[in-house]
Amino acid sequence: MNLASRRLGEFLVERKVLSRDALEEMLAREEAEDVPLPRMKLDETIVVLVLAAHWQDEVNVGAVEGRATVVTTLNTLYDRYREMARPHSSTAISSTRFRDLLKELGQRSLVDVGDFDNEEQDCEVAIRPMIKLVSGSDALQRIERYVRHEAARSSSSQEDDE
Repeated sequence: MNLASRRLGEFLVERKVLSRDALEEMLAREEAEDVPLPRMKLDETIVVLVLAAHWQDEVNVGAVEGRATVVTTLNTLYDRYREMARPHSSTAISSTRFRDLLKELGQRSLVDVGDFDNEEQDCEVAIRPMIKLVSGSDALQRIERYVRHEAARSSSSQEDDE
């Protein structure tokens, strides 16, 4: 059995997001089939890591609301993503896809995405503290490793083109 699956499941049970029976059933299936619980796609993982890094930075300066929720905007998060990913990424996420991924994370109760304001071209995003558990404690380091990997891959492909 995967310890990470157990930890996440226990957290979800504590928060009454998942029943104990459902958790035990999923863990038993994971062990019996030797297939881990579903993993996130690369773009989903990147967005979760950006959210976690932003949440942690805001918590560090005390910019939190009730229940340790951090409120920000779609544009602020997308700008942060672009700063972290740089142009090196061959898997750049468009702003529309970024917003769609936030909505998907909203369905998982990790964030609450407000209504999109067409005039401002922005919306409010409330990041829940659960994001830290889902992303792991090393979110910023994981983003930095990914960016370095993409930069190295990008420079090696440019050298191959020459």
